[in-house]
Amino acid sequence: MTLKARKKAAVRAIEIALLAAGASQAAMAQQDAATAQLERIVVTGSNIKRIAAETAEPILSISREDITNSGKATLTEYLQSLSLDGQGSLPTGFGNGFAAGATAISLRGLGANATLVLLNGRRLAPYPRADDFQKMFADLSSVPLEAVERIEVLKDGASAIYGSDALAGVVNIILRKNFDGIIGKVETGASKYGDGKRAKAALTMGAGNLSTDKWNGLLNIEVSKSDEIHYRDRDREWIGKGDTRPWGYDPLASQWTPGSRRGTTVSGSVAGYVRNGTTSGAYQLVSPCTTALPGVVSPHITGDEGCSYDIGQFRSFQPKLEALSIFGRGSVALNQNWEAFAEFSYGKNKTGFDVSPLGTPGTIVGPFGVRGYGTGINVPEMTLAAEHPDNPFGKSARFRYVFGEFGAQRRTNDVDITRIMAGVKGTAAEWDIDAGFAHSESKLDQDYMLLRLQGLLDAFSNPKSATFGYRMGANAGLNTQAQRDSILTHGTSASKTKLDILDIKASREIAQLPGGPAALALGAEYRKLMLSAPSLSGTQDGSVQASYNGFFGNEKVMAAYGEVLAPITKSFELSGAVRYDKYDSFNSTTPKIAAKFVPIPQLALRASYAHGFRAPNPAESSPDAQATFGTGGIHDPIRCPDGKTPLPGGTAADCNGSGVGGFARGNPDLKPEKSKNFNFGFIVEPTKGLNFGADIWQITKSDQIQTISGQEAFARPDVIRSDNNLPGIPNSGSAILIYAPFVNKGESKVAGVDFDFSYRWTVQNVGRFKADAHLTHTAKWELTDAGTTLDYAGTHGNCDVSNCIGTPKNKANVSLTWESGPASLTATMNWRSSIENKNFKGDDCQQSLADGTEANGCKLPSFYSVDLSGRWNLTRELQVYGSIQNLFNRVAPLDTITYGGINYNPMDVAGAMGTFFNVGLRYQFK
Repeated sequence: MTLKARKKAAVRAIEIALLAAGASQAAMAQQDAATAQLERIVVTGSNIKRIAAETAEPILSISREDITNSGKATLTEYLQSLSLDGQGSLPTGFGNGFAAGATAISLRGLGANATLVLLNGRRLAPYPRADDFQKMFADLSSVPLEAVERIEVLKDGASAIYGSDALAGVVNIILRKNFDGIIGKVETGASKYGDGKRAKAALTMGAGNLSTDKWNGLLNIEVSKSDEIHYRDRDREWIGKGDTRPWGYDPLASQWTPGSRRGTTVSGSVAGYVRNGTTSGAYQLVSPCTTALPGVVSPHITGDEGCSYDIGQFRSFQPKLEALSIFGRGSVALNQNWEAFAEFSYGKNKTGFDVSPLGTPGTIVGPFGVRGYGTGINVPEMTLAAEHPDNPFGKSARFRYVFGEFGAQRRTNDVDITRIMAGVKGTAAEWDIDAGFAHSESKLDQDYMLLRLQGLLDAFSNPKSATFGYRMGANAGLNTQAQRDSILTHGTSASKTKLDILDIKASREIAQLPGGPAALALGAEYRKLMLSAPSLSGTQDGSVQASYNGFFGNEKVMAAYGEVLAPITKSFELSGAVRYDKYDSFNSTTPKIAAKFVPIPQLALRASYAHGFRAPNPAESSPDAQATFGTGGIHDPIRCPDGKTPLPGGTAADCNGSGVGGFARGNPDLKPEKSKNFNFGFIVEPTKGLNFGADIWQITKSDQIQTISGQEAFARPDVIRSDNNLPGIPNSGSAILIYAPFVNKGESKVAGVDFDFSYRWTVQNVGRFKADAHLTHTAKWELTDAGTTLDYAGTHGNCDVSNCIGTPKNKANVSLTWESGPASLTATMNWRSSIENKNFKGDDCQQSLADGTEANGCKLPSFYSVDLSGRWNLTRELQVYGSIQNLFNRVAPLDTITYGGINYNPMDVAGAMGTFFNVGLRYQFK
């Protein structure tokens, strides 16, 4: 084949790959330049320089223009809208979680810790707090959007290239390198309700040309601010409303309307409860249940003998957010073959959330053990003294109270992320060499409003205290400031992670095969990770009413890896890789093999098989690690044996686990998780501008690291219970705490198909059009443990490994762009299929109406939203742009099961927000 013919074939291959990956119109316009000079580059999932189209692995390439056309305000919003994202991703609005304030993506629904996030091909220091006290991840919210050049999503396992964590795939965020000029942007936005106002400004400056000037430099600065949104300030159907009676549900069965009294069972209320004695007797209200009390459900709930309140009247829907990001990069040509480069980035994000109000007395867990102040477990019970003015019985009495007068518990998270990287790259002895050192660290300062335990004891139980006699409910206004100050305090913590990486890799051609040159890549890497995540102050010694959640640890890794590319014939190519990782406690060798076959120019087939692993992180393996967490989707086998109907004296909480806490410790004997990945796909381009493809994939993960399930924990003998036993059944009180240790257990198998479609065409005198569609079908999401296999595909599970958002079988993104002259317009639809309101296939329905019938046929309906964005170049320098998110103002379906949002599923956050408008100006200085 002549050089000209080979270049033509390669350019044709570039067209296929770019179209299959949903590349932008701008990239298509550069085909002539590509024809003139074919630059070999390193693509995600390989260390060998090649033309992008040559890879045999499924890569979704996202350009800066694709992100801009979507109208999404942040990188997180864009990535979490992809069909590839699943359960376990972290949305901005999940302020009640362990990693509140951070955001993450979860490819294939395997969790944020199974998706490796890279910045310019190298790791970032993980967020200092582990989601669900287990999942360590890189925080996406710190990445400057305007500095992004493109994103490559490898939809396949890549431990043979990158090591731990790349079980489900890799997200490689590639920032801009070469830019000459100055661009300024300002934008603002707000929802249709006038809330959630956003403001953002960005400045990008670049100068120099590495080829002609022997240097170049880039600096990007972004600042942004978003106003907090409270559920109580908006009226959007059922969104954020705990009282779901208008839609046929029983609020007494809701996790969002606590405070009721039924028989001898109560939960804390803003009106306060007291009962005659501590071990027997009926509770009675301290003050009348009226709407004068904060958050009280009105009208009163039939069947509630107490005073329910609505958590939605306290919580934030979206946090207050202030952000600053800086990114700088510079390169210097040392000679004709070598260059030195350095990068610096800094991100600061401060978020503020309101969550549920604080209550007393409670159960706390820490290094000191378990202390149950509500029922006297290991400590004297915190009672209402006989002399207390709210005690009508003249003797010590049991009480329950929620401090509605203090409002919601306020939580702030202040994150600083710094990264410094320096390296050299060039050519020596026909080897292309890239070596560098990167240091990154993430600091998190947390400040949570808490209750001081000694202050509580003095206020309610100690008549000799100067602050004794703190009044509850309607009488809370009689309390002095000194009494309030004695109870309220703040718990703070300063967490940090540091990651140092030293690496070198080199590649070269090693032989000439019939299909072209064979290539080899070799590399080595050293990583050192330090994690320090102390719990909130006061939780170490039990001086505040909050449980201990903290961990510490260090990790050192040395790795060596190799990769081979062998074009056996002009139409058939093989590639393989293997990596060896040495940890302090184990070693891992992970191989991968891939093949590509092009029988005709219009068709390409590809397949790969790989092993992967995920090392136990300090949150899971450190002996000092300890955490408590909420539960859901489980039933108390004593108080609700069939999982549906509580025994006499029980409540709905006994059947859904919403009132039970979980407790876990680190396990130093954990083994790494292991995976086997298989992928087979094709790309077809029947005519220029039109292509489509599909990839069949399967991931099998064994030795999974997780806590035992909440249902398994209920079967242990160490369940901590209250003393409100059911009639005639000893030790049957309401469950307070279950112990769920970390273990290696079970195997998960996730399989499905990715479909991709792309079409570009031009209509004379109308403009250029671009249509893209991506659909992910999850055929199965199975978990096998102790001989039992549960399938979560198409259901609301698995609640043990996610925030209970479910696993829809189908998710899709479809976009259509029109461009003509100075204008462009893009419409994007994001859709997910319905899911069964069951914990797993074959399970009983978990969402019922008040009359006992299944809600919506036991399904959470499907949901879609349509976004519209556009740009108009007023001059060569000035552009106006804007977007409308959720154009048709569709409302998210009512979901009472998830705990990630009040009566909506976090996957449908656009439907919870409502229509959102954004407008901006962009000016490029000459």
